[in-house]
Amino acid sequence: MNTKDIANVPLTKEVIQKWLSFDKDNLDEEFLLFPMQIYRVGTEAVQAVAERDRAKQELEMIDAKLDARIRTSPEKYGIEKVSESAISKAIMVQADHIKAQETFSDYVTTASNLQTFHNSMRDKLTCMTYEFKAWESGYFSGRAASNRESKGAGEAAVEKSQRESLKGGRLQR
Repeated sequence: MNTKDIANVPLTKEVIQKWLSFDKDNLDEEFLLFPMQIYRVGTEAVQAVAERDRAKQELEMIDAKLDARIRTSPEKYGIEKVSESAISKAIMVQADHIKAQETFSDYVTTASNLQTFHNSMRDKLTCMTYEFKAWESGYFSGRAASNRESKGAGEAAVEKSQRESLKGGRLQR
């Protein structure tokens, strides 16, 4: 994938999973693609928050109009005695309110998911940076691997020595 593709690719679950992982053997390419990826995710998150806020305003406007209608003709909505509780309950069951509430909930979910994705992309950068530092320090070189192997052999020797000491009835140090 190149930087031009990043701007146009739909953010499907597969794309999200791919962008959250990285190829340890191609860190140079990963670091080059990362700024465009996080920018794309950030702009999508900002747009989703704006849509969520517009949906909330729309829900509030619908509720205000319903409130006025219900107060004008409470009997049409099955209200015998007007109270804030009765009006609220009548608003909640109106089709306009239900539809606007569902739309708002969908936008809340989308905005939350994109904000989480954006935060996870920052975590990806941290992981890539640590991976690069480990590579740079020689952690993955043959010497580091042999050090890990010799450490395991040393621990095994200590355990064997302790088992032999226990056979005699006490632990010798």
